[in-house]
Amino acid sequence: MDPLTHALTGGLVSQSLGQDRKRFWIYCFLGDAPDLDVFFEKLGGWAYFIKHRGFLHSLTGVIPQALLYAVIFSRLDKAPFRKKIGWYSLVLLLHVMSDFLTRHGAPLFLPFTARNFRGDLVPAVTVVMLIVMIIAFISQMIKKFPMRMPPKAVWIAWALYLLVCWSGKTYAMNQLDPKAGHLTLVPSNLNIFQWISVEEDSRANVYQVHVVYFNNGRIVEDPKGTVPMPPHDPIVEASKASAYVKSLFIEDRWPTARTQKTTDGWQVDWGTLLFSTRGAVRGKVRVHLDAQLNIIKSEHLFTFWNS
Repeated sequence: MDPLTHALTGGLVSQSLGQDRKRFWIYCFLGDAPDLDVFFEKLGGWAYFIKHRGFLHSLTGVIPQALLYAVIFSRLDKAPFRKKIGWYSLVLLLHVMSDFLTRHGAPLFLPFTARNFRGDLVPAVTVVMLIVMIIAFISQMIKKFPMRMPPKAVWIAWALYLLVCWSGKTYAMNQLDPKAGHLTLVPSNLNIFQWISVEEDSRANVYQVHVVYFNNGRIVEDPKGTVPMPPHDPIVEASKASAYVKSLFIEDRWPTARTQKTTDGWQVDWGTLLFSTRGAVRGKVRVHLDAQLNIIKSEHLFTFWNS
């Protein structure tokens, strides 16, 4: 989810507990804290474990983060240490589970497995709930605001929002059901009534991509194009021997690859379809091959490209 939604969700927890303004801002910070791992993106492949949507976005990373911030904010937040651990953990857990609900997902069980788990339920930017939460916070902070919206009402709004997202997607999937087995529906970036469908076409060796949306109460599919599946050529096949590539096939979905000639051999970049605003494919692994197609080295990536 987007950073503002994460921060306001932390603030919502604080308001639900009836805390003062100082703790409100601490909880807003905690709502975004796992995303501090974006600052590790520029590090090399050795830091893959702590890069964005790594350990800080796992269930196992919640308690260590809560302990760390309980110490950091010990002078600003005078609540008992155990209570701080509990409430801080809740805010951090909400961040992890919110990301799980998007198509980006989260590696919930790092370090035991790097597999990304996804709910594929809500857009990356929750515009509706952003508006609701902003109005709620303004109504709480401005005494003469014409409409007071207590935290309980916002939690109810969240429940209804998730219900609408789930029911809309379920209806759309039922309408698309005749298209057999390998079709997956993921939410768009903004619109809760628009999705991206991906169907694996093994005969043509491509992913068929469609935009799916409501139009006058009916489900409409507009072709968006195709993305090539990994080609069956010797260069790509040789790169599959890399342990990093083997892990990618186990832990992620919709792999794709691109090759490039280098001075001493070949370079194969492996990625997965993500449909981010930064690019349709998120690059995750780069394999260097010599002229005889032997693996020289493999490294983790964090790049985006369009196919």
